[in-house]
Amino acid sequence: MGLWFRRLVTWFVGADVPTPAPAEHLDLLTVASHELRTPLTSIKASINMLNDDREEMSPRAKRLLRIAEVETDRLIRLTTEILDSARNEAGELPIHCEWVCLTSVVASSCEALSGLAEHSNVTVQFDRAPQFEIFADSTRMEQVLTNILANAIRFSPERGTVFVRAEADAFGQMVLEIKDEGPGIDPALQPFVFHTFKQAGSAPERQGSKVGSGLGLSITKTLVERMGGTLGVRSERGRGSVFYVSLRDWRKFTASRLPPRNAA
Repeated sequence: MGLWFRRLVTWFVGADVPTPAPAEHLDLLTVASHELRTPLTSIKASINMLNDDREEMSPRAKRLLRIAEVETDRLIRLTTEILDSARNEAGELPIHCEWVCLTSVVASSCEALSGLAEHSNVTVQFDRAPQFEIFADSTRMEQVLTNILANAIRFSPERGTVFVRAEADAFGQMVLEIKDEGPGIDPALQPFVFHTFKQAGSAPERQGSKVGSGLGLSITKTLVERMGGTLGVRSERGRGSVFYVSLRDWRKFTASRLPPRNAA
């Protein structure tokens, strides 16, 4: 764990520093994560309250509020990725699987990134039919989809569309695909996109997006595999990318398991 920790600290402070003893890594990151989450949660709550009066704001105020929301969400995701990476390497990353509605998980992930999509002028299109259940940890699956969708949005051109769909393949797997219209990934770089601190490119300069930590897809792949699935990518330079999650444990809704019509 020492190498990635030193690289993480170096990434933050811009200089190489000695790392603490291995036993101290998780405790240190847990404390740091808590200290970061507390103010971020307060900031996010304040932004949500301001959004209630959004219609009364000037266009400039709306734009600044949206930027604050997007960047706060990005910091929250980064904090989660850092702590989960440490937990995973320490063998303490919890996964609690149960039958969950795939449509609800995807819809929740899309909603969580609505601010980023609006800020980037990108549309997320999700085909909600048919209804499936997957055997997964709903919180972790939302984290998986949020990471993939955030990348898809960030790498999409202005006025682009990110397509999300789910269907059973010929091998009996439930496959969830997230397709973007971005620049694509060179075939020679695709094997490295799931490596820690590796990135296969940068977001379009027109969005002014900051390059990510390189942790997101690495921990995403780990989470998918811990839930018995696989994560992969298909891409061609100049023709966008398709990231797909394949899950072996799924079933169709039956009438007795369908949620009430007025359910959220």
